[in-house]
Amino acid sequence: MIAYHKQQLDNRAIQEDVVAAFRRKAITAEEKQAIINAYPTRGYSPHFAIRVGLFVLTVVIAMCVLGIGALCMMSGLDSEAALRSLLIITGLVAYGGMEFYISQGHFHSGVDDALRWTSAGLLLAGMAPFERDTEATLLAVSCVLAGLFTLRTADPLMAVASFLSLLGSVLFSLHQDIAGQSTLPFTGMALSAIVYSAMRYLHHKPACRYYKGVFPWVLTASLLTFYMAGNYAVAAAMTGNPYEGNAPAHMPFYWTFTALVPVVYIFLGIRFKDAILLRTGLGLVAAAIFTVRAYYHALPLEWALVIAGAVLIFISYMLIRYLKTPRHGFSDEPGEDASRFTKLQLESLIISQSMQAPAAPQDHFDFGGGSGGGGGAGGTF
Repeated sequence: MIAYHKQQLDNRAIQEDVVAAFRRKAITAEEKQAIINAYPTRGYSPHFAIRVGLFVLTVVIAMCVLGIGALCMMSGLDSEAALRSLLIITGLVAYGGMEFYISQGHFHSGVDDALRWTSAGLLLAGMAPFERDTEATLLAVSCVLAGLFTLRTADPLMAVASFLSLLGSVLFSLHQDIAGQSTLPFTGMALSAIVYSAMRYLHHKPACRYYKGVFPWVLTASLLTFYMAGNYAVAAAMTGNPYEGNAPAHMPFYWTFTALVPVVYIFLGIRFKDAILLRTGLGLVAAAIFTVRAYYHALPLEWALVIAGAVLIFISYMLIRYLKTPRHGFSDEPGEDASRFTKLQLESLIISQSMQAPAAPQDHFDFGGGSGGGGGAGGTF
């Protein structure tokens, strides 16, 4: 299903893990180089700055092609069908260009990235409904398109767009029904929890190893949407306006949720050594503080920001000093997230590189300073 060459993706993953193992001084430089030579990677994947330039240039060229097509069809663009046809055809051409450049070895070079997003945008614009109150349909189409592009290219941003479109489509569908508006926060929490559980289940599956860059993004997005769905301010916006006296139902629940969920994230992140949960929880502590302050003013905003920043800097400094020496499985060093499948591969590669066959001994025996073998001695003594 994925467009990129699978063997090249496997080789890239092996090389990344080999470099990470070398940084941890788990292997020698000779072993690292031997494995890299045994599993080479080909293709075009330039520096980030060059990727950005190629991305912008490709988008400009695609827009020029769209403009030329619009000029050629100017007389027929007065109808909606003609405009949709132009957008869809241009989107398909951009998709074909993406497939061509991928087949030529481009791996997130900027060109294939730009063609991917251009194609998705043009196809969505060509298929999107133009009528009012069709947000749910538009987001559903966006979810399907982004999901297909994710399966084809393993783009993490496409995966996040697909998840957010799915969530938005469901919530907009419920929002159109008066009875469903009160269930919006719980629906958002339930859908986010389901997506998070599914991503956790698939994350370490060997069959999904080509999408390992997608899972952290979707996991983080689902954790954020789970919290935002139950945050008091968001729940108030979805189900009522507390400033006008219409506070959302279950108000104590939402306040408790707003305050406790970041703490639960941090606890679970420490308990299971999950960096995604830990970092998300730390970030949401600030969101909880700002939510409380929006309704209960204890300090001026400037002082609140200064105090919160000083406290976070102090805590970070003390943790870095404390974890300079690893304690209880924690360290201030960045972790390496290699899958179980790749770790097993890497271990076998290191063993195979370390256990080279010994050189065959010479088939002769020596007599003092000379040599002999078979039926007689040699000519040196």
